[in-house]
Amino acid sequence: MKLDRKQLFIAGIIVVIAVALGIQGYLQMAVRAPTEEPVDGLLHVYVDDVFIANVAPADALALEAHEFTDAEEGVAQAGPRLDELVLLYVDSSRLRDESKITVSGSRKGADKTASVTWAEAIDISNNIILDVSSSGDSLKLVSTLPRMDVRAEWVQGINRIDVTTKP
Repeated sequence: MKLDRKQLFIAGIIVVIAVALGIQGYLQMAVRAPTEEPVDGLLHVYVDDVFIANVAPADALALEAHEFTDAEEGVAQAGPRLDELVLLYVDSSRLRDESKITVSGSRKGADKTASVTWAEAIDISNNIILDVSSSGDSLKLVSTLPRMDVRAEWVQGINRIDVTTKP
């Protein structure tokens, strides 16, 4: 079977599109390379007091979204689970049930932190997720964990995540 120029041209375009889509998919799935120092406006990830990465909120939101409805106002909260973000930067073999994750944020001049153990973070019933803030410009830590299940306990404007593998 012999292909004419038109068929070859169409086949070539299909190959180029397939390659472009493959590259785009790879880049979307690839973890952003950590930089050498924290950059304002990004989430700073530290592991055992060592700076590891800057994470753009949009990159965090590219992870699979999970959802729950908060009991306080009956509003859906959705975003990636905290443990899934942590696993992008920390090998699971370094984490123990008692390893600690501390999330810090600042919203309207109020600084806040919340800490969870690795065991709490991986328990899907706790719904520990990163949700987009109501302003849409930052992330907030939300959960159904009893000590973090109302808005007053959530961490708004997340700017730092500290992972302590051996507390």
